[in-house]
Parts: sequence; structure tokens; C-alpha cells
Amino acid sequence: MKKRDILRLQKAIIELESRINSVKFGYWLVKTKMAIKDEVEMLQKLSTPSEEFVTYEQDRIKIAQRLADRNEDGTIKINNNNFVITKNLSLFQEEMESLRTKYLEVIKNRQQDIDDFNNIIEEKSSIDILEKVHIDDIPAEIEPIFIESFMIVDAIKEN
Repeated sequence: MKKRDILRLQKAIIELESRINSVKFGYWLVKTKMAIKDEVEMLQKLSTPSEEFVTYEQDRIKIAQRLADRNEDGTIKINNNNFVITKNLSLFQEEMESLRTKYLEVIKNRQQDIDDFNNIIEEKSSIDILEKVHIDDIPAEIEPIFIESFMIVDAIKEN
């Protein structure tokens, strides 16, 4: 199983753990969560942006908020989760170019970190075998998307 499969499994566990009333399945979820904990934490740490990149993002958002178009009530116009910037577009572009220049190395490093992370999650996981849950112990209300996550990591036994 690949490291990306472990992340997908972790996401499924988090999504399900508060919804489960079955003791057997709940026990399996907790045991599996504990088994993958160290690898998940390592991957989460690798995906976390540097403080410098967070500062860049905060500065970028401040510029966008300051130069964004406004609704009649003075609130910022947003379309599809993006700031609408038409009136001050050229000033926005100038300020963004200046900001990108200031943080050029930080942006390059972040892109390299993302590329490295994407390569790492395609590697084989250090977790070889997870305890399997019997198909009969999976509650009927569990959606197929979650069952697929368990199947990908070969965590379901049928007999």
C-alpha cells in the first residue's frame, strides 16, 4: 500500500469514528487509527507550509482584500471563493508581482516541498499489514466510498 492510501484511510476513519455505534467496528477503527498514527503525523508534517510561506499567503490575502471590489454595503465581493478585483486590477497585479519578487525563494521552496510530498505519498508505506475487519462487522450504513478506502489497503476480510 502507498502512503497516499494511508492518508485516505485516515480521512475515512476521522469521518466515521464519531458516527459508529458498533463496538467491533469502532474497535477496529481505533486500532487502525493507532497503527497508522506515526506515518500520518509524519506526512502531515511534511505537507505543512513553512512560517515564511504562511506569511506570504497572509500578505497576499491582505492585498486582495484591500483592493477587492465592494458590494453596496461595503463588503468584499466574492465569486466562487475568489475575491473579485476589477476596479483596482492593475494595482493588484503590480503589488502581487512585488510580493512574489520579495518571497521568490519562499515560493520556490514551497513548490519544491509540494513536489517532494507528492513523490513521497506515492512511495510504499512502512505499514505492511493492518488488522482486517470482517465484512460482517462493517455497519450497513457505511457508504461505499469508505468501504473502498478499506479495500484499497486490503483491510477487509470476507471469509
